[in-house]
Amino acid sequence: MSALEKKISELLNEEKWTRATLNNYSVNQFQELDELLKEIEDEQLEAEVIQLCSEHLEHSRNSIIALYLTGLLSMKRQQIDDSSIVNLINIFVDNHRWNVVEFLAKAILNYGENKFALKTLEDCYNNDNREELLVDIWERLIRIDYEEAAIVRKLAEYFEAQGNIDGAISYYKKSIQRFISKTQYASVRDIWQKLVEFIPEDYEFFFQVEYRASKIFNSEKSVQLLEDLYPPTQAREDWDVSIEILKRILNYDSKNNWARNEIVNCYSSKYAEHSHLEEYIRLSNLTQGWRNVLEAISDFEKHISFDKGNFVFHKSWGVGVITNIIDDNIEVDFVKKRGHSMSLKMAVNALQSLNKDHIWVLKSVFPKDQLKEKIKSDHVWALSTIIKSFDNSADLKKIKSELVPAILTAGEWTSWSTAAKEKLKKEPDFGNDPEKMDHYVVRDKPMSYEERTYNSFKTEKNFFNKIHYLEEFLSNEDPDSDYFAEMFQYFTGFLKSANINAQVVCSFLFVNRISRRFPFLAPNLDWGFTELFEDIEEFNSLFMEIVDVDLKNEFLTSVKENVENWPDIFLSIFPLYQSKYIIDELKLAGLKKRVAELFRTIVDRYRDYRDSFLWLAKNYSHESTWQEQFGITYEKVLINLIHLLDLTYRDILNKKDATQNRKINRGVEN
Repeated sequence: MSALEKKISELLNEEKWTRATLNNYSVNQFQELDELLKEIEDEQLEAEVIQLCSEHLEHSRNSIIALYLTGLLSMKRQQIDDSSIVNLINIFVDNHRWNVVEFLAKAILNYGENKFALKTLEDCYNNDNREELLVDIWERLIRIDYEEAAIVRKLAEYFEAQGNIDGAISYYKKSIQRFISKTQYASVRDIWQKLVEFIPEDYEFFFQVEYRASKIFNSEKSVQLLEDLYPPTQAREDWDVSIEILKRILNYDSKNNWARNEIVNCYSSKYAEHSHLEEYIRLSNLTQGWRNVLEAISDFEKHISFDKGNFVFHKSWGVGVITNIIDDNIEVDFVKKRGHSMSLKMAVNALQSLNKDHIWVLKSVFPKDQLKEKIKSDHVWALSTIIKSFDNSADLKKIKSELVPAILTAGEWTSWSTAAKEKLKKEPDFGNDPEKMDHYVVRDKPMSYEERTYNSFKTEKNFFNKIHYLEEFLSNEDPDSDYFAEMFQYFTGFLKSANINAQVVCSFLFVNRISRRFPFLAPNLDWGFTELFEDIEEFNSLFMEIVDVDLKNEFLTSVKENVENWPDIFLSIFPLYQSKYIIDELKLAGLKKRVAELFRTIVDRYRDYRDSFLWLAKNYSHESTWQEQFGITYEKVLINLIHLLDLTYRDILNKKDATQNRKINRGVEN
């Protein structure tokens, strides 16, 4: 036992725990213990002191010195078990020693953000009526506690009272999302009404919130939210958004007479200048209660789109323009059929109305070369035009069908689409359709980087690509985001699975990687890698399902650190996964003979271990290395390479694993 360990042992044995001792304990005494902690760290005795203090706590569970040293040393080592420091704080809380409690909580925070410590400081400041310090604690707390909603609302109300409306709106927006997750509708409605008061024009935000709420609450509650949003929208005469709100209400409740009457009023205001407005309302039976309201709306919108000068489309005759409407007949000039006359009833069924900036209209009225030049030079305009042409929702397949071969050749599309994908990914004017996540929409208000990455994450089907999106998010943003919380929870969700597969293993490794950077994100599991590994039924096949190289290497590192027979596992996996790390670690462990034996086996059975043999030939190219280290003549390696060249040529000719054999063949030639 070192001199320092003896000193600590004596301090522990001399300590007398009594109520009077506790009341006399001061911050200065803990600061003296901090000097002791520095000595422990300098001499690298953390593990020994933790063991010493843990043994002392077995018979003196309230030892202040032992709890403090164990607690802070555990925090420094980022150990999950923080029970010592928690117990110590609770002792002083029970005795109302708030100055000591504050010191201990701040001591924890020296090692990173911690929910328990921040909650403790909140209690301290509430107890001492130090309201001026609470705001900072609240802001720090909600950054690491994604389930906390009430404090987010408190912050919103605080900033509103201070006159900082932008700050208040930001926190109200964050809190409403959290209250939805907590299924607390009363709070959602209250905050919704507050936001309607502040930002009634931000309809894209409200629609996104309402869509999410509709997945959790019943349709009646969604209708209530939309009814709250309607009055200010209608008051500023934003007829398109007003109509959209009413359509959403009627989708939930088709018998809602108020919404039906209001939508008639909105249509009347929007199309006040239309020459056939009253007639089309009558023909569609929009005001008649017996007619299904959604069918009536569809009918009316088809009719109202027919007016002199408007564009239409016919499956056989293409794009046309309405030249005249007389009673129940309309005249249309089609590209392939001029001056065509048809009844209004037939037109409603046979024609599709088009906006003047619809891609089909542009293709029919502009010379191909002129339109092609515009599309090639302005990706954002081209994408926006095509997406808006189809009810503001289109995927890449649809975009391609509009451009190839009518405007772009297949070759031109290849380079154009590469740039277009980047625009769709990065430009804030584009977003994902929540109903069809592989479709894009054009937004009136720019989309934040957070929301864009989140939408890409939700759209992505591939597990390993989802990891890429979350890593990309953390390289640009802090984890202080409810979007991040939901993405992170996707991976922590795998840790609850009873069946161990590649996704569970990779989620464990990935969550641990992030938790090392942000300890407050640690999921507090009661098991570790050792227990996880014990439940893996077939290591080799599971390992090969991991396509991410970094995760593969992390997996191997974890095996080496936690599994006793790791050399056997490394030797068995090498023929499947060639890595210098595997060979180097085996050599460092003094297993050069087993490595040489592995190499001899691979050289002897090069037909079966083609990838491994080729890797060895590339990475150990010096003739002397083979003879001296592995007992293999270099001539044998060269002869096997020539034979392998012959084998791969034969297999390629016979169309046997042709792609893989071409790869090996090229490798041998090189």
